[in-house]
Amino acid sequence: MMDYLDVVIEDQVAHVRLNRGRSNALHAPMIQELDTLLQQLDEDPSVRGILLQGKDGFFSAGLDLIALYEYDEHEIRALWVNFIGLARTFIAVGKPVLAAINGHSPAGGCVLALCADYRVMAEASL
Repeated sequence: MMDYLDVVIEDQVAHVRLNRGRSNALHAPMIQELDTLLQQLDEDPSVRGILLQGKDGFFSAGLDLIALYEYDEHEIRALWVNFIGLARTFIAVGKPVLAAINGHSPAGGCVLALCADYRVMAEASL
């Protein structure tokens, strides 16, 4: 059971939807959840590709500055180590990864998109 990601595997493609609030802002638990999922999908022989998407209007707003403001020094250091680890995991996935950028994607959201092998941008429906 995942708290911040929705996953559907269809026709050997894992459709991963970021699902945290309106803007999919990243915080420590979501970063860990995405890292773990990417590793699992990479090891799953029934998955031949991964599609990462956000919600209409927001792919990901990047790091959740409001949540991070509450982190102590240890937690913020761990967050950065885990975020860099997520980027490393994402880049190392041995299957094609497509980022469907259907909305805003600043800062950390842009980093996620850049880690994908392919990026497709589309205007969100109004």
